[in-house]
Amino acid sequence: MTKATISRKIKDIEDRLGARLCTRGPQGFELTDAGRAALLATQEALDALDRIRPEVDAARQVLSGKLSLGLTDNVIGNPAVRIHLALGALCRMAPEVDLTVETLTTRELIRALLDRRLHVAIKGVY
Repeated sequence: MTKATISRKIKDIEDRLGARLCTRGPQGFELTDAGRAALLATQEALDALDRIRPEVDAARQVLSGKLSLGLTDNVIGNPAVRIHLALGALCRMAPEVDLTVETLTTRELIRALLDRRLHVAIKGVY
């Protein structure tokens, strides 16, 4: 989007809410108190929507959501592991799961788990 389009959309939201959400101009962009409150409320609403979907999918007996998996390269390179078969089965059984797979070093796996960027980490043993 162009800057003019973004500015127009922000103005439309401000008109609907009846409050100025930010100051914008050549000197930059800054949220007002109302803008910070609107941002917080929006984030909470989006978080609530994220919590609703698993409940609805559970009622439908469907697995869905995001799954972030981290692997070390010796797991991928080991033919005895057959991780590709397990991931293929997961994709067939739960096609609505949004799977992300990353290859990382052991240290990066640990950091990603601690930072909550990964849900599962699989490390091979030499």
